Amino acid sequence: YTTFSFSHLSVLPTSAKAGEPITVSFDVATTGHSTGAEVAQVYVSDPSATVPRPERELQGFERVALKPGESRRVSIRLDQRSLSYRDVVSHGWKVDPGKFVVRVGDSAENTPLNQEFTVE
Repeated sequence: YTTFSFSHLSVLPTSAKAGEPITVSFDVATTGHSTGAEVAQVYVSDPSATVPRPERELQGFERVALKPGESRRVSIRLDQRSLSYRDVVSHGWKVDPGKFVVRVGDSAENTPLNQEFTVE
């Protein structure tokens, strides 16, 4: 068993039009003395939503195997569906404009990295 750290979060673009993809990039590093694998997870929060939504929705993940002292850059692309919810009125997927928050970590309870972005 080993330990990992997350750092250098980048969310681009920081302001996007609805339908434009968002790229979430970050570094995962082994901080322990053994080879190991971590599942890096990307959660999205939508505090601007006009309907109740979960506080954190898992929208992407990647398994990363690393040797002691090794780090790797991970990039996960969020598409429109990653930011949408099912609208019961229109019977389709909808993105509310406003602020979103990306959270990165190894579980919903451990997301040490976070950054806001805006959808117009």
